[in-house]
Amino acid sequence: MLRLSSLYGVGSTKEDVCGLFGKPSSFTTNLHAEQACTLKTKARIFCQAGVSSQSGNVKNSILHFLHIDDYDKKTIMHILERAIEVKSLLKSGDRSFQPFKGKSMAMIFTKPSMRTRVSFETGFYLLGGHAIYLGPDDIQMGKREETRDISRVLSGYNDLIMGRVFAHQDILDLARFSSVPVINGLTDYNHPCQIMADALTIIEHGGKLEGVKVVYVGDGNNIVHSWLRLAAVVPIHFVCACPQGFEPDQSTVEAAKKAGVSTIEIVHDPKEAVVGANFVYSDVWASMGQKDEAELRMQKFQGFQVDEDLMALAGPQAYFMHCLPAERGVEVTDGVVEAPHSIVFPQAENRLNLKHLQPAENTLKHPGLRTLVCKRERVYSSEGLALAREACLNEEHAKNMFPGEGR
Repeated sequence: MLRLSSLYGVGSTKEDVCGLFGKPSSFTTNLHAEQACTLKTKARIFCQAGVSSQSGNVKNSILHFLHIDDYDKKTIMHILERAIEVKSLLKSGDRSFQPFKGKSMAMIFTKPSMRTRVSFETGFYLLGGHAIYLGPDDIQMGKREETRDISRVLSGYNDLIMGRVFAHQDILDLARFSSVPVINGLTDYNHPCQIMADALTIIEHGGKLEGVKVVYVGDGNNIVHSWLRLAAVVPIHFVCACPQGFEPDQSTVEAAKKAGVSTIEIVHDPKEAVVGANFVYSDVWASMGQKDEAELRMQKFQGFQVDEDLMALAGPQAYFMHCLPAERGVEVTDGVVEAPHSIVFPQAENRLNLKHLQPAENTLKHPGLRTLVCKRERVYSSEGLALAREACLNEEHAKNMFPGEGR
């Protein structure tokens, strides 16, 4: 099957691709329709990430996914649209779609996680790739070996690196010195892959993403930071209800508000905050690495538990979300997790359905493909041109796009 991974260069846009391939009438019409859908997910997804990503100074030409606002609104919505189609294909049992065949991904876990490991590993496998788990005993970043050395070595062995780490600087350093794309699987600062899965879940259950009211109740942590960064590019109403002293990073709040895209509120009364919410979101009060603060946090967060009464204040339209793992009886009651309007498990499943549509697909290393852009006015390498012709929907389409060349 044609490898579609790197048909785009940094200069390509969503319009380039949509203009070239068009939108297939049915995702499962034929193999080429699937290929076209995959190609569309690539448009512009790395263009912004190639320059400095907030506070990261990542300025190499490799295309990484470090923050959710490394994507613009059009790209985010496009990826979510395609994710629904790919999810449907996988659910049907069709395993013919293998864009990562022959590709490998190194997964660095300094922070263990069942969901992150299984969703990345399974998703990559289902689409033909091979994922390699590297836990704390395998890699001690900055201790046994410098991060820049780890990044260079792993990028020489693999087509992609995913990191789930504590310090945000570690993921920035991995990206800075890597010669292959790096995906942020989580840091103490943010969790962009989770929010992409959340956005897909919201669309599936609420019918849309733009304009929804999402109320997060709890600690102003990395989940909140990623929601704020999403709010900087997609118009939503985002409210963080947290105890005083546990607000999200102020510079991130200010940047999101300055973008002028969404309504953003940081408040301290959860009962007032949830009224009219479309989605009520919670997370643990003490994240990994904060367990020594658990007792203090338990005291400070009294009144911030999402229980049946709080959901009743939100209204019958409100769904409950949680990124998991949940401490039932602490930040959320068992009854809320198990209620009909709880969507925590579809939300968890969508981490699988989004992971393989992240910039992981741009993994081919051939230098000719690195510079290829999908528009006939641009300059193509000979091998890149051959791949672009083969990816056309049919012979007639290829002749129209590449006169005299055919398919």
